[in-house]
Amino acid sequence: MNVLLGLSFLVACALSAGIGALVMRGMIRRRQEIADREDSRDTQIRELLAALKVARTDAKRAREQAAETTSVMAQSKTEFETTRQALEAAQQQHEETRQLLQSEIDQKSALRDQLEAMRRECETFKSRAQELELELSVSQTKDLLDPKKQLG
Repeated sequence: MNVLLGLSFLVACALSAGIGALVMRGMIRRRQEIADREDSRDTQIRELLAALKVARTDAKRAREQAAETTSVMAQSKTEFETTRQALEAAQQQHEETRQLLQSEIDQKSALRDQLEAMRRECETFKSRAQELELELSVSQTKDLLDPKKQLG
C-alpha cells in the first residue's frame, strides 16, 4: 500500500507540475499579446515619465549646486569687501606718507637754500673782515710812518 500511495503522490506531483507549466505558458503568451496590442502612446508616456524623473533629479541637483554656489559667492563677496577696505586704507596711508615725504623734501630744500644763503653771507662777512683787517693794518702802518701822529 505504501508503494501505491507513493506512486499516486508521484503522479499527482507530475500532474500538478504539468498543469502549472501550461498555466505559466498561457500567462506569458497573454502578456506578449497585451504588449503587442499596447498602444504606442503608452510607450511614449512611459518614456516621458522616465525623462521627467531624470529631469527632476537633474533640477534638484542643479538647485543644490546653485545654493552651494550662492554660499561660496557670498563668502567671496565678504572676502572681496574686506580686501577692498584694506586696500583703501593702505592707499590712504600711502597718500598721507607721500604728502609727508613731499613736505619734508620741500622743507629740506628750503633749509638747504637758507644754508647756502647763510654760507654766502658768511663768505661775504669773512671777505669784509679781511678787508677791514687789511685797512686797519694799513692805517696802523700809516700811523707808524706818520711822525705827526706819533708825537701827538
